[in-house]
Amino acid sequence: RCSVIDSAEGLIIHDYAYEVEPDKPIEAGSTISYVGINDLTAVSNNFQIYTFNNVVIINCKEITSDLSYQIINLQGAKIAVGNVNTNQIVIPIDVAAGIYLVDLLINGEIVYSKKVTLN
Repeated sequence: RCSVIDSAEGLIIHDYAYEVEPDKPIEAGSTISYVGINDLTAVSNNFQIYTFNNVVIINCKEITSDLSYQIINLQGAKIAVGNVNTNQIVIPIDVAAGIYLVDLLINGEIVYSKKVTLN
């Protein structure tokens, strides 16, 4: 995903994908690939985190009663926290444009973290 700056003088890349195996396609919009750019553990395969405008969306294949999230800025300040009690959480965020971290925690320990860009 990318966007063009209003002045058309630049391009902002929000996320990307690549395939290390030659002649293997990546379908547009697909989050499943032969080789991912993030951690390939079973834990990370359970979660999908992405943004659209100023909304953070967390999708979970399986949830547990002790699963929670936190969104923090790059200075370490918590922007939002909450429990994950459904397979999809939609979190509207009213913050300055920039890069933020979305952490998923089980019993207070980070099990998955993703860097996201908010507009």
